[in-house]
Amino acid sequence: MCQRRLAAFHPRVSETVPHPASFARDRSALVRTLREACRQHNETLVRSVFANLEVLLLSRDRDLRGWVTEFLEALQDSSEWNPPETDAYLPFMGPSSLRIWSGLSAIRSDLAECSVLEAEVGMWRVVHSGSSVRKISSLLNAQP
Repeated sequence: MCQRRLAAFHPRVSETVPHPASFARDRSALVRTLREACRQHNETLVRSVFANLEVLLLSRDRDLRGWVTEFLEALQDSSEWNPPETDAYLPFMGPSSLRIWSGLSAIRSDLAECSVLEAEVGMWRVVHSGSSVRKISSLLNAQP
């Protein structure tokens, strides 16, 4: 089932989308691919990535949903130094991706007053703790 969902990605993305066993290792490859596509104004690829991320978020596979959440956090981390790039992704996001993105942004702004180490530890706890997973899940299930 997981491989079938991943196979739906745009051909260029499917080369970068990891097998579930290597999700953590390959997340940055998809971030790089997406950022490059955005810089090159490849809207087809960017749209395809976010459409497929939305499908993964709607799956019943908790690991896939967690991976997408961590991917969105990595994308925010990599593009936070370039606000126009961060904003460029918003029109391509589906409702679930947008809710997670907004939730992570809110958490990030709450941590802005902290030292870098405190903020990183706080964000890690949010993304990896069970209660935070429930908070992010509630963002996913919230009605627009």
